[in-house]
Amino acid sequence: QARNNKDMHQEELAAVQQTSVHKIEELKQEKNKLEADFQILKNIHAECFSYNELEELRQEFNKLTVKHRELLANKTTIDQMNSKLINQLKVEISQYQESFDKIITKSEDANQISDKQKSLISNKQTEEISKDMKTPSADLSQVCTF
Repeated sequence: QARNNKDMHQEELAAVQQTSVHKIEELKQEKNKLEADFQILKNIHAECFSYNELEELRQEFNKLTVKHRELLANKTTIDQMNSKLINQLKVEISQYQESFDKIITKSEDANQISDKQKSLISNKQTEEISKDMKTPSADLSQVCTF
């Protein structure tokens, strides 16, 4: 029985040793993985800004944000002013267009009167020529002077 106990203990010891060897291998693999991850983190950290640099960047970002808001406010004000100026220009252009249209209308009326006068003059000349044609040729010598 002592021998059986001894054999059982040796089997248990062998099983524990095998489990321990397996656990040691797992721990070695985990250690290697952690070392690789640590190296990656070190590399990342080397590329990162220091706290002071980050603080400076944050302050600069805040200044730029304030400046951006000011520029947006100015842009809005300028856009409103431009809109008012454009509307004023439209009104002035409309007024000038109305004045111009009145001048053109007056000019056209003047041209029409002038055309009527020309027509009357032309009719009168035609009448005179017709009269001259009806008179004897002796009277033509009075009309034509050389």
